Amino acid sequence: MSEAARLTANWPEVVAIAGRLAQAMVANDLRELTVLLDDAAVSDQCQIMRGNSGEQAGGDPGSGTASPQAGSATSP
Repeated sequence: MSEAARLTANWPEVVAIAGRLAQAMVANDLRELTVLLDDAAVSDQCQIMRGNSGEQAGGDPGSGTASPQAGSATSP
């Protein structure tokens, strides 16, 4: 049997293995996404206002205070 004929004969098995591998990879990715989404669901509003770097929204990193918002609805 030639090399090409031997490889062609094994092709369905290769495709089946690749399909099972792809299913396992997708299942693993979905589990990892679930963990990440569960970790991201925080109830503390202070944590929601911080970015990935720990920097507060609208403020200087590490300053501990956010900058005031321009055009507040309560200002005259």
